[in-house]
This record gives sequence, C-alpha cells and structure tokens, in this order.
Amino acid sequence: MLNPVIWLQTQHHRWIASILLAGLTVRLIIAIFLPIGFDEAYYYVYTLHPSWSYFDHPLLVFFTAGFGTWLTGSVNPFTLRLGTLLVFTGALIFLYKTAERLFDRQVALIALGLASLMPILTVAFGSLAQPDAPQIFFWMATLWLTAIEFFPSAPYKPTYRIALIGLLVGLTCLAKYHGFLLGTCLIGFCLSSPSHRRVLTSPWLLLASLVFALTISPILYWNSEHNWASIVFQSRRAVPNASYNWETFFLTFLVHMVYVFPSIGLPIIWSMGQNIRLQFQRQKEPSQGQKLLVLWLSAPIIVAFAIIAGYQQVLPSWPMAGYMTASILLAERSLGWFNAHPRRFWNWLIVTMVLIHLIFAITLSHLTLGTAQKPSNNAIGGGFLTFEADNSVQLIDVGQLQQKLKANPAVIQAIDHADFIFINRYFPSGQLAMALHSITKKPITCFDDDLRGFAYWSTAQEWVGKNAVYIGSETFGVNEDVVQSKGAVSTKPTVTYEPFADYFQSIKKIATVPLLRGGVVTQTWQIYKADQMLKPYPRPYGLDVGK
Repeated sequence: MLNPVIWLQTQHHRWIASILLAGLTVRLIIAIFLPIGFDEAYYYVYTLHPSWSYFDHPLLVFFTAGFGTWLTGSVNPFTLRLGTLLVFTGALIFLYKTAERLFDRQVALIALGLASLMPILTVAFGSLAQPDAPQIFFWMATLWLTAIEFFPSAPYKPTYRIALIGLLVGLTCLAKYHGFLLGTCLIGFCLSSPSHRRVLTSPWLLLASLVFALTISPILYWNSEHNWASIVFQSRRAVPNASYNWETFFLTFLVHMVYVFPSIGLPIIWSMGQNIRLQFQRQKEPSQGQKLLVLWLSAPIIVAFAIIAGYQQVLPSWPMAGYMTASILLAERSLGWFNAHPRRFWNWLIVTMVLIHLIFAITLSHLTLGTAQKPSNNAIGGGFLTFEADNSVQLIDVGQLQQKLKANPAVIQAIDHADFIFINRYFPSGQLAMALHSITKKPITCFDDDLRGFAYWSTAQEWVGKNAVYIGSETFGVNEDVVQSKGAVSTKPTVTYEPFADYFQSIKKIATVPLLRGGVVTQTWQIYKADQMLKPYPRPYGLDVGK
C-alpha cells in the first residue's frame, strides 16, 4: 500500500504532487465560480431521467454529472462538476503513467505539466460537467494499458490484457461515440507495427471483441428500442452537408491552436510532424514503436476532425483527446531542449503558464462580475463587450434565478397549481431544472422542434388535459422583434405565449424575472400560467413518432 509520506520524500514525486494539486486548485476555482452553461446544465436533466443511453450521448455523463449532486444532496455548479474534477485528475495520472512506461519519468513529468496547462483541457475536460471528462479518462486508461501490453521487457506476445483493452475502449464509447475512433486507431497501430500484427490473429482479440460488444450493449439496447435514433443522429455529423470549405478548415485549425494555446499547440503539431517524418523514413531509433503508438492514438483524431470541419461543424473539444495524447511526443522532444538549453525551456513553460492563468483570471472576472461588459457597474474602463456581442450572457447564475423564483408568490402559486413545467428551447432547460430543484419536483418538458432528450423522456399525449407553467428565457426567445434603441434599429429576442396559445384553454403572463450581472440586467425570464392543455404539441421525432 502506498505511503504518501514516504512517497513524497523524493523531489520527483513532490513535483508530481505539486502539478496535480496546482491544476486541481485552478479547476476547483473554475468549478465553483463559473456560472453554469446551458450544455452542461442540460446533462443535469439526464440525472432526472435514468436510462440505458440518451439521444445525444451515451450513458457515462449521467454518472459524472450526477455524482456530486447525489453525494451532497445539493444542486449547484460545483456539485454538478465534482465528478469531472475527480475524473480528469485520474486521466492526468494515467497520462503520466503512460509516458513513464513508454519513455521515462522525466518525459512523463513534462507531459503531465503540458496537459495540466492546456486551457481547453483545464476547462472543458477538467472543470465542466461534460461527457468529455469520462471520455478522456477512459481514453488515457486505454493508452496506459496498451503501453503495458504492447511494450513488455520480453518479445511481445498477446496476453489477457487485450480483452481488458476491449473493455476500456467500450467504456470510452459509453462516454462519447468518439470512442469508436480509439478502437480504429488501435487496429491501425497493430497493422502498421510488424511485431504487433499477431494481435489481429490472437484469440484474445476475439474475447476483446465480445467484451467490447457487451460493454456497449446499453447503447445498442437503447437504440434498438428507439429506432436507432442516437446512432443516426450522431452519424449524420460525419456526413458532408455542404461543399468543402478550405477557409473553415484552416480557421478550425487556428481555433484549436487558441484552445490548446499556441505555445503548446504549435510545438505539438511540429513534434508530431517530426515523428511522422521519421516513421516514413524508417529510421531506426530508440522508442520508435512507442512513438508509433502515440502517433496512431493522436494524429488520426486531430487530422480527421480538421478535415470534417471543412464541411461540418466541429466542436473544439472533439479532437482534444488527440492533443492530450500527443503531449507525450512534445514532452519527449522538449526533454532534449531542457538538457541543451534549460533556461529557454523554463522561460517557455513559465511564460506560457503565466499567460494562460492571467487569461483565466481576466475571463473568469468578466463571466462572474461583468468586468468587460458594457454597461456594468463592475466594468473596467467602461467595458467594451455589448450584450449582442457577448455570448457569455448564456451562462446563468442558477442560484440567483432560484432565489428570484422563490421570492415571487405568483410564480410559486402557479407551480403548485401546475402538473408540469415546460420551456420553449432545450438549451436552457438544465439551468431552469437546477433552479427549480429546491422549489418543485414536478416534471419539466420542452415544446419545440429540437427536443433532444425530451422527445424520449415523455410522450406528447401525456400532458393533454393538464395544467402547466411556461418559463422562457429571452436569450433563447421564439420570436425576433425589431425594436428602436437610441435611434438605431436592433434585434432583441422576446418570449411570448403566442406559439402555445392554441394548445391551452388559457395562458397568461404572471411574472418577469430579470437576472443581473454587474448590477445590470443581462437576462430576462418570462413566466406564464397555462391551464388545461387541449392537444399534444407536435414532435418531429421521439416516442410518439410513427405511432
């Protein structure tokens, strides 16, 4: 059993602990103070509807998003993100152990530091309640076990670990469908490495396939019961929907460099290019097979999503498992820089670290206090970001929303009278559900063309004859009215009851709830009392379709 006191007696181990603790501290601050985004709050709604799988994602985000709320009984941004904080720490440990196994502990320490600095990994993978957190955990766990399996001290022979790799790839798929790319890349490595081709004819691979199929059975079961809706929905994202746009391809690459951070991202691309060149030249060098493995589990992911970006929207988080994996290659290269030019190496890391955390501090201060907002009581230099140009207004202080809903007697009376609550867009549904957590346990649904999971959590028919409360955010309004503002024409989203008037015996507005940041209203929620639903609201897909 590991004794922490003895373990920390070595300088190297203290460095490991310091990097992990420093990274966790930064992510903890983000998790506590960053207002909740609509996408991660939407996964809170998953926890209200336990299922084998979901329309937009597989199963595991249900556990990571629910972990903190189940553990504490409290629903707020920190508890929703607690599972992510722990899971990403585990992913960093697996990254370190992989690099140590493939190269040495100095390379592993540098890789740990680089991955802990990348902004998108720190925020999207390490702080927010996203399916990316369990995905990267099992991706790194797969990489670690693969390193142990494929590079033993004796000549390689397939072992039982192949079956365990099948399990881990399956668990990666249960986090995000991108896990299938991980399995494909592993097969590609075995095909390209002569000493590992024997895996493809090994009985252990057959067992791994069976274990993989059993592991992803929740996805298969749910889809078989719902007309393969999730698989169809996700697979369409890889199908070209427009002519190829090279400008978007290069713009996406530049965006990825920003999210990884240029002083890390560009060297990663360079180190990958150098290693690819050496592989094609077939130059024998130490750890050539190890580098080939890392390349196979990083380069195809990065390249594939960059190519897809030319004809389909690609979210910045999608290729980041590749960048995190490739940090090992940059760490191996930068160890040589450290030995040759230690001062330049430290200058590079320290300047990168200071700039990234300065950006974090500036951004977080704006998102919480509105320091760059115009107008704002907390604006520095008068601010410069107007509401129209600031997408951060989509973040919601759910605690403030909850307090204002509780303080309005008309709203509480309407909720008590209602059988269910509905919203006009799925986007802010999770934020609303979090705010209502301590107010009511009544079901929440969505009336819109894009229902996502709501199409499978209820039927349209079950709300007929029941009373409701309609709560809508002007940020995601259903109408767009042109209004005059200081002599200029601007477009302001508005929430109205008209789209739903024909579906209820009566519907009337009962309250307006403004949300403030920096002492200025940045969002407005409108609440309506809707009595006796007369007919189902139509759905383009879901449980009712085809019946």
